[in-house]
Amino acid sequence: MRDFDALLKDYAIKYDTACQDFRAGRMSLGEYTCRRQNMDRVLDAIRSFVQAIEAAKGIADASAQKAIILGALDALRVASKANYRTGCASAMNVSPKKLTFSDSIPERSIQVSNFGNNEFSFSVVGLPESFSPKPDTGTLQRAATASVSIIRTLIPPPTNQPVRFHVRTSLLDDEEVEIVLDARNAALYDTWGKDVRSLSLAENREPTVEDAVKVVEHSLPAEITATNRDALRYFFAAGVLTQIGKNAEARQALDTAMAKDPSLERQSATLMLRGVVLYREGHSDGALRAFAAAKQFAGPEDTETKPVADLFSGAVLLSRGDGNAAAQHLSDGSVLKHVERNPDLLTFTERVFKTPNLAATVRRVPVETRPSPAAGSAARQNDSSQAHPPPLPPKPTPQPRP
Repeated sequence: MRDFDALLKDYAIKYDTACQDFRAGRMSLGEYTCRRQNMDRVLDAIRSFVQAIEAAKGIADASAQKAIILGALDALRVASKANYRTGCASAMNVSPKKLTFSDSIPERSIQVSNFGNNEFSFSVVGLPESFSPKPDTGTLQRAATASVSIIRTLIPPPTNQPVRFHVRTSLLDDEEVEIVLDARNAALYDTWGKDVRSLSLAENREPTVEDAVKVVEHSLPAEITATNRDALRYFFAAGVLTQIGKNAEARQALDTAMAKDPSLERQSATLMLRGVVLYREGHSDGALRAFAAAKQFAGPEDTETKPVADLFSGAVLLSRGDGNAAAQHLSDGSVLKHVERNPDLLTFTERVFKTPNLAATVRRVPVETRPSPAAGSAARQNDSSQAHPPPLPPKPTPQPRP
């Protein structure tokens, strides 16, 4: 009975430790849930042990009594020795942990696997707007694997620091992935734009959607699935055509991409690109709605989309001469943080929206007008609590050529 008492004390200590570790964030929800299930089973075994003792009292054979009691006691020892962790290994694996974007490659992918005991949902967070995950969220059953494409967008990437992002699960697992890109890939859309110009110039005509698709097609990795490939080549083509000022063609390519893959319509990268195209075509109100929708469709852990959407919205309003409204978007401290982290983003925004005074405006916003971290957190919670994001901006009616 002394062994039994010692096991009961061990059980109580480990149960309390598991609860404290979970509350302090030292243990994921998945592992905590698994341990609780194991410990509940052990509690059932303890009850069975007590019942076995009572049953053994009615058996005249002393050796049979001993066998029943020792068998129940051994089951408790095994569970205690394993620290009640049997089957509670980490649930998620992400591979590879480093992605290399070199030359003109616009897409790389990671594999997210569930080798734990519970279903979980995952999300990709922390990617700068120069990259976009597809899909950005998902649900994995036990032993299942999902492929997530990481694609380059029109927005220039930060080149003065490493790019890292995270894959997180509903069970609080967290894996970090690093992105390495070379100088040629950092200027990917400039390179593609020159290639499209050269292709059309050789035939003495203006660039077309087909020209952009042809240039992009040569850069796509062979391992991209057929479904993704068809839509992505038009998505990339839309970015290239925007880069070289072929706005009507860019809108056509973007509409084609979304028709081939409707999920693109609710991704922040698509909405940001649509906003740029709408602005270039003279639809500034539509551009503002697109940037607002990008913020709404961004997940609660997405800290990258909102500052860039606010920067773009502020630039649109500045270009219309509405400095007060622009300040409402540019006053968030995360906007200044983003442009300091990625100076090329500010240069890109000034060029796209023709606002040479944007840099001065961003840096001139008084510090006291920037919301505190607590206020920013509350605002994000309010944003994420809205059940219905604003409707997507309508596609503009094509204007007749003069």
